[in-house]
Amino acid sequence: AYVDLIFNLPKLSLKELLLLPLFSSLVTDIGAGKRNYIENLNFIQACTGGISSEIFLNVQTDDFDNIVPSISISSKALYRNADMMFSLIKDIVENPIFSDRSRIKECLLQQYTYLENSIVQHSMSWATSLSQSSLSPAGFLSSKFNGIDYLNNLREIINDLDKNVEKLIEELSALKEKVFCVNRADLVISSNGDFYKNLKKNNFYSLLDLKFKDLSPFSKSFEIEKIKSQPTFISSPVAFTSSSYRAIGFSHKDSPALLIASKLFGNKILHKKIREEGGAYGSGATYSPTIGLFSFFGYRDPHISSTLQAFKFAIEEISNGNFIDTDIDEAKLGIIQKTDVPISPGARAMTAYLWLKANKTDKMRQEFRDKILSANKEDIIKAVKNNLLNQIDDAITSTFCSKELFDKEMPKL
Repeated sequence: AYVDLIFNLPKLSLKELLLLPLFSSLVTDIGAGKRNYIENLNFIQACTGGISSEIFLNVQTDDFDNIVPSISISSKALYRNADMMFSLIKDIVENPIFSDRSRIKECLLQQYTYLENSIVQHSMSWATSLSQSSLSPAGFLSSKFNGIDYLNNLREIINDLDKNVEKLIEELSALKEKVFCVNRADLVISSNGDFYKNLKKNNFYSLLDLKFKDLSPFSKSFEIEKIKSQPTFISSPVAFTSSSYRAIGFSHKDSPALLIASKLFGNKILHKKIREEGGAYGSGATYSPTIGLFSFFGYRDPHISSTLQAFKFAIEEISNGNFIDTDIDEAKLGIIQKTDVPISPGARAMTAYLWLKANKTDKMRQEFRDKILSANKEDIIKAVKNNLLNQIDDAITSTFCSKELFDKEMPKL
């Protein structure tokens, strides 16, 4: 059985929001209930297939500036261990032991060491999230939660860990009171019918007996930090570059055609210009209708200037109609292969729940798929002209590279 307990976030300050990813990463790695972290780890390994916490932004389908964030505790276990899994989830929600100073320090140092040693491996995703960070609330928080900003915040804590850990423990404990057992919770279960009947018969092993308190629901109370195009210097002989645009959301009529265009950019132009001619390891374009943001990227790239020129050239070429029907069919096939991929049994309930949270109905998803298949050349040209060509010089660019490479490329930028 797969179980997710999800809490909608209440209204939080920006400082509390920025602490949330650290809270989420720690809450299942410390002690809980009456067990210290070693006892809890042994309990997790003996009774479950693992337990984790995750943050969801739940971007609304009809308005990608509207988010309804939530935090989950997720686990899976054999049916015979269901009572212990539910007990574990309840212990973590009600009594996570943030007071274990040495364990908190150990987890922080492990995270910090891993991230510091894998900056190059994360550079492409971090460059993309940073370039998107001032374009929407979801882009802003995604960058803060999962990007270079998270490492920078962690570095500040680690720089004077003995001094900072006491205050951090207080803040984490206070945050727990705000994000767990507030207003209501949703319990999402993937299992067979007989197991679910047994769960109901046993009152979900007291998990439904959680005591809730009322707090104001989430509302966006923070200002998005506006950034300009910028380099981030790392120890790498090659660049990881991303340019992003604020585009359109899932419900916009041009969205399916713009998604096709993202594939055409990569297949028709970027691969040849950036990889074959420029010598980069890879390149492409990504468009997420869910968050309404469009990004171009080039990674492990010996160039920066020519790559940025290729991004603009791709927009101009597709908006001028320099592609054929075979290119469109190939792009559609690539998209449909991803949208129609089977969902694993364990993920089905949570996937359906997240669609529900985003107000993305089955009818809307089917209509979007149908529009992808029916889109023609004129639709694609129109979508690119209306949503990218009209702001071609307004992209926000982030590149992760060495200072030497940037200085070499600077005269051409």
